[in-house]
Amino acid sequence: MEELSLCMIVRNEELFLERCLESVRLLVDEIIIVDTGSSDKTKEIAEKYADYFFEYIWDDDFSKARNFAISKASGKWILSLDADETISKEDVEKVKRILENPSVDGFYFILRDYKNDSSASGFISSMDDKYVESKESIGYTESIVLRLFKNKYRFNDKIHETVLGSIKSDNGKILKTDIVIHHFGTLKRLKAEMDEKKDKYINLMKKSLEEDSSGKPFYIVYYNIARSALMKRDYKLAEEYLWRSLKENPIFFNSLIQLGAVYLLQDNLIESEKLLRKAVELNGDNPDVHENLGILYAKKGEFNKATRKFDRALELNDKSASCYFNYALVCLQMGKKNKAIDLFEKAIELDKNYAARKEYLSLMNK
Repeated sequence: MEELSLCMIVRNEELFLERCLESVRLLVDEIIIVDTGSSDKTKEIAEKYADYFFEYIWDDDFSKARNFAISKASGKWILSLDADETISKEDVEKVKRILENPSVDGFYFILRDYKNDSSASGFISSMDDKYVESKESIGYTESIVLRLFKNKYRFNDKIHETVLGSIKSDNGKILKTDIVIHHFGTLKRLKAEMDEKKDKYINLMKKSLEEDSSGKPFYIVYYNIARSALMKRDYKLAEEYLWRSLKENPIFFNSLIQLGAVYLLQDNLIESEKLLRKAVELNGDNPDVHENLGILYAKKGEFNKATRKFDRALELNDKSASCYFNYALVCLQMGKKNKAIDLFEKAIELDKNYAARKEYLSLMNK
C-alpha cells in the first residue's frame, strides 16, 4: 500500500496542470487524475504524470467526482489539490513529517489566493515574503482548507465540497499546520473565464438550495453565492443573498462586513454604517471593517473619525496598500500634504499600481 496518494479532478487545465504536478511529484507516492471533459491538452499532460488516469462524465457534483478519484487510490493518506495550485519545495519535508503522526485524521493547510488587487478583503502584501511563489503577484488573501486526510474519509456537498463532516462524524482529529497551498488561478485566468466559473458555482449553489442537498447551513450557502456575485461585481445579486444570509443568522460577521461594503460602494452610507458598526462589535480586530468605516466617515466629511479608523486598521495590518492610499486621500482633503505624500509612497511601495492614480500624480506635479 502506498503512503500518500494525490487525487485530482481536472477540466481544461493545460495552463496550470504541469506546474502543479511538478511541485508534488517527489512528495506523493501515487497520482490519480480524473478528467471531467477537457477539450485542450489537459489529458496529454495528465497522462505524462499520472499513475492512474480516468475520464468521468460530469454530473454537477464535485464531491462525487472527487470521491471517484479517491476510490481509485491505494494510499493511506489522500492529498487533494486543484490544478491551479502548488506546494512549495520548502514545505515538502513538512508534509512528509506530519504523516508520521498516527493519531491525526486530517490536516488544515493555508490556502494563499494570489492576486494583483490590493483592495481585496483580507489582502496581504507579498513584500518581504519568504516564498518565491509570492513574487508573481503583489499579494494574496488567505483561508484555511482541509486537503490532507486519511483514505477512509469522503467528500460531501455538490460545491465547496469538504471532508470535514466525514471526519467529524467519525470523531476524528484534525490539526492545523502552517503549510501553504499556493493558488494562482485568480491571478492568471482571464476575466471572462473567471466570470463563467463563478456563474457555474452560483447555479450549482442555487440548485443545492432547491434540493436541500447541501450539508451547510443556508446562511453559509447564501453567503457563498453572494461572494461569487461580488467577484463578478454583480452587486444587486450579492445584496439579495447577503440579506438572506443575515435573515438566517443576523450576527454572521462575514455577511455583515460584505453587505456593509456593498452599500458603501453604492454610497448608501446610513445602511453601511449600521452594518459595519455591528461588525465591529462582533470582531473589533478585523482591519477591513475599520478601513471601510474610515472610507465611510471620509465620504461623510468626518475626517477626524476617518483618520482614527485608518490608524486602527493599520495597527491591525500595516501592509494594506489600499488603507494607506485611502488615508492619504483624507489627509489631502485636510490639507496635510506632507503626510499625504508619505502615505501615498507607502501605498506605492506595497502596490505599484497606485503610482498611476490621478490623485497622487496631481499632488506630485504641483
